[in-house]
Amino acid sequence: MTYSLSQKLTDNIEAIQVALNWKPTQKLSSTQIEILQRYSGFGGIKAMLYPAGEKEAWLRLNATSEDMRLYDSMMQLHTILQSHFSKEEYKQVVQSLKNSVLTAFYTPAIVPQTLYRVLKEQAIVPKRIYEPSSGAGIFISEAVKAFPDLKKVVAVEKDLLTSRVLKALLSPLPVESAIYNKGLENTPLEEKGNYDLIVSNIPFGNFSVHDPAFPEKALSGRIHNYFFAKGLEKISDGSLLAYLTTDSFLNSPSNRTAREYLFKQADFISVTVMPDNLMKETANTEAPSHLLIVQKNENKPNLSTKEDFLLETVEQENEYGRFSINAYLHRHPEVIAANQITAGTNQYGKASQKIWQQGNINDIAGALAATIAEGLQKQFNAERFQQSQSSLKEQDHKLKLTLLPIPERQVSTSGLQLSLFDTSSVKEVNRAQSYLTSQDQDIIQSASARIVQKVTTKANPEHESIVLLTAKSKSSKLYVYKLCSNVAEIEFPTGWTNATGITRQLEKLSQTLAHYDHEYIYQGDTSFQFNQNSTATNLSELLHPMPFYQEGTLVVQQNQVGIVTYTDITSGKALFMPVSSLDVNLAFYKLYTQLRDNYLKLSQQETAQRQELLELRLRLQEGYQQFTEAYGLLNLSVNKQQIFKDEPFGQSIVSSLERKEGERFVPSDIFQKPLFPAKTAFQTHDPLEALMYSLNEKGKVDLPMMSQITHSFEADLIQRLQKHIYLNPQHNSWETTDQYLSGNVVEKLRIAQQKSEQEPDNVQYQRSLQAITHIQPEKIPFELLDFNLGERWIPTSYYTQFASKLFDYPVGVSYFPSLDSFKVEAKGYNAKITQEFAVTPKGGRTMYGNTLLEHALENTTPFFTYEVEGADGKSIRVPDNEAIQLAHQKIETIRTGFINWLKELPTSDKEKLETLYNQTFNCYVLREYNGDHLTFPELDKIRLGIDDLYSSQKNAVWRILQNRGALIDHEVGLGKTLTMVVAAHEMKRLGIAHKPMILALKANVNQIADTYRKAYPNARILAPAETDFTPDKRKRLLHEIKNNHWDCIILTHDQFGKIPQSPQIQQMIFETELANVERDLETIRELGGDISKRMLKGLEIRKNNLEDKLKTLTRDIESKKDTGIHFRELGVDHLFVDEAHKFKNLTFTTRHDRVAGLGNTEGSQKALNMLFAVRGCLKIVL
Repeated sequence: MTYSLSQKLTDNIEAIQVALNWKPTQKLSSTQIEILQRYSGFGGIKAMLYPAGEKEAWLRLNATSEDMRLYDSMMQLHTILQSHFSKEEYKQVVQSLKNSVLTAFYTPAIVPQTLYRVLKEQAIVPKRIYEPSSGAGIFISEAVKAFPDLKKVVAVEKDLLTSRVLKALLSPLPVESAIYNKGLENTPLEEKGNYDLIVSNIPFGNFSVHDPAFPEKALSGRIHNYFFAKGLEKISDGSLLAYLTTDSFLNSPSNRTAREYLFKQADFISVTVMPDNLMKETANTEAPSHLLIVQKNENKPNLSTKEDFLLETVEQENEYGRFSINAYLHRHPEVIAANQITAGTNQYGKASQKIWQQGNINDIAGALAATIAEGLQKQFNAERFQQSQSSLKEQDHKLKLTLLPIPERQVSTSGLQLSLFDTSSVKEVNRAQSYLTSQDQDIIQSASARIVQKVTTKANPEHESIVLLTAKSKSSKLYVYKLCSNVAEIEFPTGWTNATGITRQLEKLSQTLAHYDHEYIYQGDTSFQFNQNSTATNLSELLHPMPFYQEGTLVVQQNQVGIVTYTDITSGKALFMPVSSLDVNLAFYKLYTQLRDNYLKLSQQETAQRQELLELRLRLQEGYQQFTEAYGLLNLSVNKQQIFKDEPFGQSIVSSLERKEGERFVPSDIFQKPLFPAKTAFQTHDPLEALMYSLNEKGKVDLPMMSQITHSFEADLIQRLQKHIYLNPQHNSWETTDQYLSGNVVEKLRIAQQKSEQEPDNVQYQRSLQAITHIQPEKIPFELLDFNLGERWIPTSYYTQFASKLFDYPVGVSYFPSLDSFKVEAKGYNAKITQEFAVTPKGGRTMYGNTLLEHALENTTPFFTYEVEGADGKSIRVPDNEAIQLAHQKIETIRTGFINWLKELPTSDKEKLETLYNQTFNCYVLREYNGDHLTFPELDKIRLGIDDLYSSQKNAVWRILQNRGALIDHEVGLGKTLTMVVAAHEMKRLGIAHKPMILALKANVNQIADTYRKAYPNARILAPAETDFTPDKRKRLLHEIKNNHWDCIILTHDQFGKIPQSPQIQQMIFETELANVERDLETIRELGGDISKRMLKGLEIRKNNLEDKLKTLTRDIESKKDTGIHFRELGVDHLFVDEAHKFKNLTFTTRHDRVAGLGNTEGSQKALNMLFAVRGCLKIVL
């Protein structure tokens, strides 16, 4: 049976109509069920990417004849959707279908049929099945047939229409079912460990997934890796996972981390290499895939030999090039379920091993069954699977817990840490090490782990039935928690959680323990006391929570020291959990928490209100004095040891309130004045400094302000600034000389002449006219103009005349500025259009002369392909080089013809074009900056060993001061370093910048710092060494930058890259980029061209990844996860970037994809990070 695109689309539309008209109370007929079963999704239907609209829109997107045959059916689909959904819902549904084009490839029934048959033969009968990427539900419908005693099935389907089809299709099933119309990442957390089989044909691709539970990019950065990690979470220990997955999961070296994660938590059962044409008949796609089956094992000691091989890959080579293959598969070719193995390429054109099933695809059943059966017989643990199923049974009466062996005790006590829960004995702390897994070592500081609480039964008091662990997280340095079970009936999530999460788990545990007939003994810290009726009985409401409190914040309440365990910013509520071990330092913590709260209030309120708060500053000073008189400096080792128990704020407080000056610590500047730039009244007697101040404050020459600053009359200022300002007659406003005598000086001359004639007695108008007249550019005659076909400044009427002459037939040429696209329409056709200037490729339609002229106007060349028979007998498309070359030659003929046609134009037309060009382009004069007047009053020229700065340096500084920035592209040796230093210091001196920062290469940063110290010996600069920027010192350094007034901060590019950027700024930029991508998508659909289909798919992927980034940022903002300091909070308001080209290449979209050196459209991370920082500076300045 061959794949018919048209028939599949018709089947899909019929199924969608049935699903949209179906109501949950309605019983489906056998005919309707049959229609629904024919639904196969849109994974093989690329025409879904084309817009709803006229056929011409599709043709402009270079739609193939096969695509065009689907046009009527696609328009029918859009009509159906528009009739069932609102305008906004319709857009979402269509977007969902477009996304499914990238991932929705449906499985032939032979795969689930064979899998389930072998499971039954091995007496493996699942009761609760989970399908995380259901499609039309083939794995579920076949499961219901195979396993009559099924208790529950859950289907997850992200696409809205497909989920509608699925709900209707599963409605008659005689089993409890749930269908989620959402991504797997958004499914309920309560499902953890609730299923004994998870089975699916999972999506594949480089799409990232937003799931807070899996922040590691190795797992969430690629959707197929994520499905394995999330799938394990859904099933209970001992249960099975069976995924049909892309071959890259096992074959790609880059997925090794994901494979290691899988096999550390699950035992390998079997893998079958499926034929590349497995889904050819169901989805019209050829993609290599594997059926991989594992059994979850939460207590796995190590990897087997087979699993060790499964982690690795080996390099292979065939006539198409080199490729990687999994080491296990390389050693076991018998797991291939296909009858033909040849050298070939994959769906991306890369070399690969081609696996093919000649004949009926159902013939793979025998080989598939044999591989699965052998794996189950050798590797499957039936006892653990039965335990898995028994743990899932609903308990109707009280039962006894099944006690499991507890971990063996360890004897080492080296490297242990005691801090927040110091009352734990070394014995109990060491005992915690027995419960840690290798996976835990990557998440927590293992030396900080200890047992907080144990639950035993009176019948077996020595058996550790339930254990509560705590440890410091490696990522956040906060304490996290984990429950461990040594009873068969109770399981806990394998990950670590925060105080709020553990509170919820303890509540659930209490409810679970109530089902069992035991009396329990609770041992350990009473702060975590729980029983059948309540949990954490010592928790109470925090009486006066501050808005900046976070989980883990150390507080004092009613003479008890404790921590905040739950905060709700919106309601202003928090929970207080006393920590009895800290009460011995009650007096210390009273003073510390008062000092901390006063600092955070002052810092946040002054930053928000931008005004000095004297009362809060006095409180801060008094609190600091009280603390230091009682206990000494914050940074004393003994004090830091106690303060650092305030996990969220301790380190930042000692870094914020004291800075290191030489070998001693002194109070930070925040004690004396606000951190934001103070608005002081600027005064000077120098009119040039007043001019500079006016330009930066008002963005213009403001004579009244300058008069006030200098205590001079405006007329005196005008006289003293004769060489530096001119009156612009157009607006009757004053401008700097370099501003007025630049730009469109031809237009300025016309206005100056007009105004001077109207007011001949106006001295300033006459002066401006004289100056602007002297700098007029020389007019360029027609004969010296360099014309090119398609230049946008040439009126389309000329192109219309040329086209009509070229084709000897009436032709119209239109230009669409929003699309930057030309359209050439002929009123009819003649031999010149259909033959002389046409190109007929070996495969496809003839491209007529009018379309070829469009390419000539847009400076593009059409790309033609045709079908040939490949090495495997299949048809492949190759470039039609003859047609491409012929098109290129004819385009060049057209372009040359245009130049010759212009030369034959009448003199009047030539004069019009000459005038238009000169008025459009030859009217501008570049702005020249003259800084000869600058005196640099604080510059120490003697220490620098110079008499004065070069003129180029002065001009550059003057340009920077006027414009708040510039690109200074001086050659090596012309003093860029000193230019940066002087400009930064002058901006600080004149109040233009509050806290400038210079970024340089590691090799240059010391030279820049030395130059700054020589130039300005009294300047207060911060230039940290690499050793000062290590992770353990970085937080202190950032707080020192934030909480002190520096003349300049000097960092390396690498140090700058380690400063976190504001999530709000990132969110704003990504939202803008997402909007731009959506506009690009619409533009490309309108624009068309031979590369548009590839661009559409690439942009859809970029859009998906941007949406994922936005979800992550939104979560960080809402959860206030970003406890560290961000660049925007440093107060840096101006950046000087040495070797700025290192930060080039932001993302971009283009229709020119065959241009050497064009660059990566995805851009660079360094450039993106710089964009975040610059926008942060702008927010501070504005």
